[in-house]
This record gives sequence, structure tokens and C-alpha cells, in this order.
Amino acid sequence: MCGTVKIYTEISHPNNLVLIKLEDDVRVWHEKGLRQLCPGSLPSGLAEGMRDFWRQRREVRRVYLMLAQEPEKPEPYWLFLIDFDGAESDLFPQVAQAVKGYMKRGFAFELLKAPPRLLEMAAAKGELLFQREED
Repeated sequence: MCGTVKIYTEISHPNNLVLIKLEDDVRVWHEKGLRQLCPGSLPSGLAEGMRDFWRQRREVRRVYLMLAQEPEKPEPYWLFLIDFDGAESDLFPQVAQAVKGYMKRGFAFELLKAPPRLLEMAAAKGELLFQREED
């Protein structure tokens, strides 16, 4: 599985400051063994807190949240699968800024423009955070 994504990683510092590291568009190749996990409990306040954010972005149709884990890596990370029209570079920086307040220190998350195949998987294993109602 491959996608052009922006990766936002929360990095902890000794003086309790938190830095969000943004890597420019990178092509991320996930190994065949990438595990998609049911999220269990969501980050506190995330679903409710982000509801208005998603509603204000008319280009966003659906948002799923999953846990993903790379082979050989012990820690899973949050994977936001976002079904939307437009470019990642227009939406993802705003999403990352809004989401980071709900993330635990040291936890990574990935934002991915979701192709149809991943949306099907997310519907089965992910948590639906937002779905635009038909106008």
C-alpha cells in the first residue's frame, strides 16, 4: 500500500514543550504487513471537538480513524483516512493543527487521502468520525 501523505509526529522535549514535526510531502511505502487495528478508545474529546471543524470543510465527505502498526515496530499510530476533494497540501496542515490538541504526548499520527479500497477497510475496522449529510 502506498500513498503520498503528510506525516505529523509529536515530539516530546525535556522542558514539557511539544513540537509537531511536519515532513513535506513524502511517499510512504507501507510494508505488506501493515496492520490495521480497531481503535478501541478514541483520544479524549477528539470526535466531539473536531465535529465543527469537519462541517466547515465542504470538501470533506468522510473521516475514519484507525490504529495502524508497521511490521517490526512496537508502537501503533493513529491513521486518519479522509475522503475529500482537493489537494492534501490545502487540507492537511489545518487538520494537523486541529488534531494535535487531542493527541497524547509522544504519539504519532498520519493523515491519508483515502482511496476507495481503504475506505471499505475503514468502514469495517475503523471508527467513523464524520460523514457529511446529503444536502
